[in-house]
Amino acid sequence: FLGFSIMQIYKVPVDHMMELMLGICALNTLCIGVQFLIVREVPLQREPDAPRQSACAPVVSVAQAVRHSPRLLYHLALVQCLVWIGN
Repeated sequence: FLGFSIMQIYKVPVDHMMELMLGICALNTLCIGVQFLIVREVPLQREPDAPRQSACAPVVSVAQAVRHSPRLLYHLALVQCLVWIGN
């Protein structure tokens, strides 16, 4: 709705793409600035009794998650790849 409303500002929006893109970037910057003002990030802390992990642990974790994914996720990935190739 917002994008459609912004495009209705000018009769021929294509002639004013620079102004429209700058306005959208300004709106995005404003929203991100408000987010930075409101939200406070709490850093994650490792539990003191947690076992040590190797440097490859994140990669191994992702590989295990992919290996144990349901078949529907593989089907969805295949469909998305074919759609991307088809475009």
